[in-house]
Parts: sequence; structure tokens; C-alpha cells
Amino acid sequence: MTRRARLFAWAGALLFLGALTGLGLLFAHRGLEAADQLSSVLGTFVGVTGLALSVYGTVSARRDRQSSTPPMPSARAGKVSNTVVDTRVHGDLTQAQRFGPTHGRTETDSHDHGGDTENRITGGSVGGSVIQARDVHGTVPAEDDN
Repeated sequence: MTRRARLFAWAGALLFLGALTGLGLLFAHRGLEAADQLSSVLGTFVGVTGLALSVYGTVSARRDRQSSTPPMPSARAGKVSNTVVDTRVHGDLTQAQRFGPTHGRTETDSHDHGGDTENRITGGSVGGSVIQARDVHGTVPAEDDN
């Protein structure tokens, strides 16, 4: 927890204890019946305020998530770059622009999507097989299938 967050936590705790002490003194001074009425009104305001804050938090979180998520590149246009740098891979490594089933596809289907694909491995090591492609249709063969 950062120093600023710790400061806010302590300030919130002290504020809560002060409000609780003030309400206790007010209830003792006014009597139980007036305290009951006042606590009902205060509880309503706290509940409505909590509901408004939760709606605001949900809307702002959704807005932040939508604005911070970059759009997925289209498989029909643009450039896809797959890069592995200074990494030790203990198994197989497959890099491709598109993965898809072979059902209903013809040979020409794999050539109509456009876009450039750059697959690069720089440094590091790969302990298994390496497949670098633009389009992969069907399953990638396991080492035993070769």
C-alpha cells in the first residue's frame, strides 16, 4: 500500500470513528425514540448515496475499460507482428496471423484476407518445433505427427 493510500485509509477510519462518536452522543442526548427516527432518515440518505456511487463507479469503470482496450486488428487489412524476444521456450512455438478450422474452406480462401504478417524470434531459445505462418487452418501438428 502506498503512503498516500495509507493516509486516506487512516483519514477515513478517523472520520468514521468521529461520526460514530457524534451520533452516539446525539442519540444519548435526544433519547431513543428521536434517535430511531433520525437513524432511519440518515440510513435512507446513506443508502441512496451508496447506490449513486456504485452506479457511478460501474459506469466509469466500463467507460475506462472501453476506451483503454485497443481495437483488435482486422484479419482482412493491416499488419500483424508476432515477436518473441530473449525468451526461453521449453516446448513448441507457433506464430501466425490467423488460426481457423478447415471446414468448408478452399485453397483460395486462405489468400483473400490480405494484410502483412511478421513473425520474429530474437535471442533466447526454443526447445521444441517452431511454426511461423500467416494462416493456419486445422490443427497444428504435434511433434509425434511429423
